[in-house]
Amino acid sequence: MGAAMIICPWEEIESFQSLGEFRRFEEWMAEQVSAGNAEQIAVEHPFAGATTLRERWFRHKASGSIWRLVDPDPPFTGTFEHVQ
Repeated sequence: MGAAMIICPWEEIESFQSLGEFRRFEEWMAEQVSAGNAEQIAVEHPFAGATTLRERWFRHKASGSIWRLVDPDPPFTGTFEHVQ
């Protein structure tokens, strides 16, 4: 019998409601990395092909799922989404 698959508990954020919300999320993600729950990895392909947006990718270590965090750049409100 194989090992049980770990499901990533993170949820997508389609858009941040404010810069403050985004900053709080950045702090939370930094805590995830510090705690060993996540690691920052190289961006493999930019969000919507855009090279002007600041983007970071993170791997949830237990599940192996990869997520992108794209900073707000008004009028774009930023996003946190599952990549793979």
